[in-house]
Amino acid sequence: MVKVAAKTTNASTARQEKETKLVERIQTMQNARKNYGIEKIWSYADKVMIPHSFVDTGLRKWQSKNAKMVAFSKVHTALSMIIDQNPEAQIFARTPESEPKVNLFKGLYSYSWDHGDGRQELKKFTFDCGKYGFAVGRTYHRRDEREVNELLIYDPETNNNVYEKKTIVDFDDVYWENMNIWECWFDEQADSKKNMRDWCWRQIMNFETFKLKFKEDRFDNIDQVKPGGDTTEKKFSQGNSTSTPEGQSRYQVGSREMIEVYFYENKELDQFQIIANGILILDIPLPSKHKKLSCFFATFFQRATDTIYGVGLPELTRNNTELLNKIVNMRVDQLTLSIYSMLLYGGAEEFSEEELDLEPGRAKKVFDVNNYKWLQTPGAGSESYKEEEMILNDIDEETGITKSLGGREIGRTATEISFNREAGLRRMKTPLDSIEDAMEEEGELRLALIQQVYVNPIKIEKIVGMADVEVYRQIRVPMQRAENGEVVMTEEDNFFEIDPGEMSGEFDVKIRPMSTIPISEELEKQRKLQLYNIIAKAPYTDAYKAEAQIVKAFGEDPKDWMMTEEQIMQQQQQAMQQQQAEQAMAAMQEIPDEGQQGASTVIPQTETQPDLGAMMGAQGLQA
Repeated sequence: MVKVAAKTTNASTARQEKETKLVERIQTMQNARKNYGIEKIWSYADKVMIPHSFVDTGLRKWQSKNAKMVAFSKVHTALSMIIDQNPEAQIFARTPESEPKVNLFKGLYSYSWDHGDGRQELKKFTFDCGKYGFAVGRTYHRRDEREVNELLIYDPETNNNVYEKKTIVDFDDVYWENMNIWECWFDEQADSKKNMRDWCWRQIMNFETFKLKFKEDRFDNIDQVKPGGDTTEKKFSQGNSTSTPEGQSRYQVGSREMIEVYFYENKELDQFQIIANGILILDIPLPSKHKKLSCFFATFFQRATDTIYGVGLPELTRNNTELLNKIVNMRVDQLTLSIYSMLLYGGAEEFSEEELDLEPGRAKKVFDVNNYKWLQTPGAGSESYKEEEMILNDIDEETGITKSLGGREIGRTATEISFNREAGLRRMKTPLDSIEDAMEEEGELRLALIQQVYVNPIKIEKIVGMADVEVYRQIRVPMQRAENGEVVMTEEDNFFEIDPGEMSGEFDVKIRPMSTIPISEELEKQRKLQLYNIIAKAPYTDAYKAEAQIVKAFGEDPKDWMMTEEQIMQQQQQAMQQQQAEQAMAAMQEIPDEGQQGASTVIPQTETQPDLGAMMGAQGLQA
């Protein structure tokens, strides 16, 4: 008994030491970010990205307080520009042995990306990157399951239905989650992902949800965990939080029992820990075979070489936006005074300091101005509009997101419009590259987890008289196994069963270079029509493919307009048969009559078989 008690005491002491060390490490990362000052910049971005009022000291109630949504428009223009390019991952074998499996992993990658709503998370990631100058993602194996009562017998008259307990799985796949940057903290010495040792993130959840997610059979010390911790919405400084108008955090509204949970990863120590309201409930090695940190991040514009945090569009445009708001509101104030003038009338002995303030529609006494006089205020001159245009041009120059990228076609010809857009994208090259690099890091994590997760059977069934049967994942992808066992891509989707023996290999992920010229539909039509007119009659042009591109440019499906390959073959065969028949008839006409002397009369034959370009009408097209 004494030995057992001693062992228990030692285990408790060791756990407390780990808890203390983990809490201290988390606080160190939090204080480092706070001292860096980046949180004030993020707070400003949160404010100006939603409709708000212009704030300046000394403004009267009647004065205009409108605020231009410059940051909002710039961030969303950048978001739409990047997302519309639909970046696509390309997979390359790292070793010769992996080359035959490239198609397999390309299909698995695409399936996992679509199944996990990768495009939606990419939107959030890009939005945060433009807004804060910094975005964080995490790729991991996500499994969402819950206990339900499955309905076996339904009795609508008496409601005496028959149920059976069952566990259902809502999601079980590799998942990219866009992280809330306010709830993530990183190694304070890191300046890139390569030399980052550790990081942590925080979740605030309902205590009932916590008990369902963290069960006693999988986690330690659950019985000691109580609701509580710092459950404020944003933990960006000691004692401060972003709260609702009622003074409560949104996590606390409608629920009294919330709990704070921290997750911690350390690459150097191969450590994954979870601490819930100060109680260590999990302490294991990193649960992934790749043994990397599960996070990745991107910066919009580089802030410095010794930090991972970047510069976002709201911060970049802050000074010019505030100046723009001031000029625009002053012009509105002057216009208001010119329309709703002040009235001066006789009788006042002197002006107080308050009476000297201008105010539209106000009447003030003076000694004598011929009984009364309207104070004439001149309207805003053209200089204010010129200054506004100059400020807007400066903002375009700073961000690289010009009016052309925002949808305005600046230029007279398609070529001039294209050149203007290319010029605007020169400053956007760095953010685009940064996001592509982050997607490549995510792709490598995803492929490694696919190899880890997809080899596990998703179901084990017992069949009477037979051994247990392992059932592996069946996914619907555009590929199938050929007769020689090789995986080939197909045009249509097929149900494909995963073979664990095929899940090995080493691969690299590269993101297909994004198109840096976002072009309107009308401009796209013009460009393709011009190209078609140039190459349509060229000897090596595939007329069928060329015309298919024209149909697509007009937003139509080529299948609705063009013949299939079988129909083309049938038409060619018919043309050949007709030609052969005409040649036979012509040959019969060449035989001379018995009494006729001299050379026979030759009837000109028809032309040889028409080529595909002529059949498809390979002629010049106009818009």
